[in-house]
Amino acid sequence: MITTDEACQMSLLANTLKNKHTLAVLEYLSKQSEVKTTTEIYLDLRIDQTVASQSLTRLLDFNLVKVYHKGKNHFYSIIRDNVEIIEIFCKKYFDKQTISNGKDHQ
Repeated sequence: MITTDEACQMSLLANTLKNKHTLAVLEYLSKQSEVKTTTEIYLDLRIDQTVASQSLTRLLDFNLVKVYHKGKNHFYSIIRDNVEIIEIFCKKYFDKQTISNGKDHQ
């Protein structure tokens, strides 16, 4: 059984992932073979720098991305194992047919 704190964290994660910019950053990083700077991310996605930074902070909070610093630059990459866990969970409990039909998943 999950605790109330764990349920709250799951809810916060769901809210984080429903943000279109945060999800776009996560998807972008998942397709990259090398680390990316904040500048590369916001320029490639054509979003404001502050939006990219906020999204990256949210993803860092949930250990979905990692960062390392070199000089003034911050380099980001995805933590694939953690993202895969979320993908597996979603595939198991939220299949598209059930959601699109508005039925409870059993």
